[in-house]
Amino acid sequence: MRGSSLLPRRFREVTSADSADAGWMNRHVTKLLQVVSRRACFHPIHTIVVIALLASTTYVGLLDGTLFDSVKQANYSPGYLDVDTLLAGGRNLRLGQQTGWRWQVDDTFKLGDSDAARHLALTTFVFPDSSARSPQIAPLAENVPLPPNSSARSVPHTPSLLAPISQDSSLAFAVPYDEISPFLQAVREIPDSSGLKDGTEQKRWIMKAARSPVSGSRAALRIWLTEAWTSFIDLLKHAETIDILIMVLGYLSMHLTFVSLFLSMRRLGSKSWLAATVLISGGFAFLFGLLVTTKLGVPINMVLLSEGLPFLVVTIGFEKPIILTKAVLSASLGGSSQSAAGQGSDARKAPPVRSIQDAIQHAVKNKGFEIVRDYCIEIGILVIGAASGVQGGLRQFCFLAAWILFFDCALLFTFYTTILCIKLEINRN
Repeated sequence: MRGSSLLPRRFREVTSADSADAGWMNRHVTKLLQVVSRRACFHPIHTIVVIALLASTTYVGLLDGTLFDSVKQANYSPGYLDVDTLLAGGRNLRLGQQTGWRWQVDDTFKLGDSDAARHLALTTFVFPDSSARSPQIAPLAENVPLPPNSSARSVPHTPSLLAPISQDSSLAFAVPYDEISPFLQAVREIPDSSGLKDGTEQKRWIMKAARSPVSGSRAALRIWLTEAWTSFIDLLKHAETIDILIMVLGYLSMHLTFVSLFLSMRRLGSKSWLAATVLISGGFAFLFGLLVTTKLGVPINMVLLSEGLPFLVVTIGFEKPIILTKAVLSASLGGSSQSAAGQGSDARKAPPVRSIQDAIQHAVKNKGFEIVRDYCIEIGILVIGAASGVQGGLRQFCFLAAWILFFDCALLFTFYTTILCIKLEINRN
């Protein structure tokens, strides 16, 4: 969907920059786009190499700054447990007379509040591959080591939708919030009672957040992938059926959008080059947007990205690169000058197109401002979403998506136009 579709019909038409009816902003934005695209096409190798190096550096920086932090911090001692990280992944729910005895999300609560003693923390421990059909058995609730004078008590655990086919078992405890830190420190290692029956060495269940750090990128990557897969399975088990269905439809629609992109580019004469370039350019824009977002202190996690990116791809689509490609091909074949001459008596006659660079300049003159206008409308909508007070990750994702569209617009008139220029030159020769 294009951003201009939200405008009234009379505001959707955009005149050419060399027309007498073109506005001040149209002329200046088009002139800037022509200068940028001309520089990029005159130095194609430099443009591609510089952008690729920036994207590679951004990718390495994101990996080093976010991916391996949890597994390679040297000042962590063996068995270290980051309680703040565990608490940051939870949600605060309020139940009482003010809420009509219904659970309501409360994101304003902090540990230092005066009613912390009346705040209960519900902690759930999931023991993988420990069901009755598995060789290893989860510990009983009475065998869990609790700190002295602890008020923690075991509570029934509600099974998830996938519990009948799962090999996991769970224990749940209700703990006063002001006792949560010593409680988590005490249960970070839980003895496995099955090893005591046959006299073998006693094994222990170790909390995932309390594992010792592992140096080395391969080992760190292996641990990260394992924990990411475990977190994904755990998230899937505790998700609602309607949420799973919506995400499946979102990912299916995203892949259909990719297929539509390749089919559209094939109709324009490119089998895979231009469509792959559009995806690579979008990937670079995602890396740049993610770097800026994290550097500005906006929290982004993999769950938020996995839930939001499919719908961003489906909503925005790839119409802008297709529009620019059609305009360049039309200009290179000479059809653009004929259509421009027939638009009206006040339109200047377009100069003859002699090279691919001239065709790109002519296409940017006709469609550049229209494309940038669509980007600005979409970014403006995302900025409104980022400035709203809606909780649940919408603000963070809108902030990230706005930066992704900004860099996607910049790369469209630099990186993509360079590849398009090279592709057309190869086909012409």
